[in-house]
Amino acid sequence: MSLFCSYDPNYIPMKRSIIFLSLTFLFCAALFSQSREYKLNYEMKALGANIGSLHLTMKKSNQDVYYHTKTLFHVNLLIKKVTMTVDNRVHYQNGQLLSAVNEVIVNGELHSSANIKWEDGKYRVEIDNEVQPDVTTPIRFSGSLLYWNEPSRVAKAFSESSGAFMNIKSMNDGKYEIKDPINNRNMIFFYEGGNNTKVQVKHPLVTISMIKQEEETALSKSELPNH
Repeated sequence: MSLFCSYDPNYIPMKRSIIFLSLTFLFCAALFSQSREYKLNYEMKALGANIGSLHLTMKKSNQDVYYHTKTLFHVNLLIKKVTMTVDNRVHYQNGQLLSAVNEVIVNGELHSSANIKWEDGKYRVEIDNEVQPDVTTPIRFSGSLLYWNEPSRVAKAFSESSGAFMNIKSMNDGKYEIKDPINNRNMIFFYEGGNNTKVQVKHPLVTISMIKQEEETALSKSELPNH
């Protein structure tokens, strides 16, 4: 028996093929696991005047989905100018709400806040640093999702700013009325082909229209998280 291994001419090509397949698998795994981000922009109008804008971002990373909603609002009230920023950050995992943080800043000062977090099988809800009754039912649809998903089979949406559930009423023809009794407003969401196109926020004194602008990132319904 020879002390040296016999040379196999197929060994090196086969080894190269294994290395190539391994690298291809790693590249594909990294490609499918990387996060994807989508954006929506709305123009806000009241009484024919532009009063602000609404900017939304949805970021998907494996089983996690992050929603960020930022509202920029400005209006002149008699001799005083009012600027308001509403910042809302929401985290879902496997289709369930894990956390939500909402802050309203008026003329540079914190006006109100809400903090919702799922822990120990229930939601801890704090509104303006005051602890509210726990919510024990897992939440799978909240206010931020209304801009991304038509609520055709949803009866209630959880408000990330008030910590309460809002009733959803179908008005046919792709219109849905959402009643927010805590903030004393009614909202009507308009959808075409499953995509939101406009929102009307009806306050006691004025109606604000939010009209979606051209999408920065095309988004098909198959790419939306299931809720």
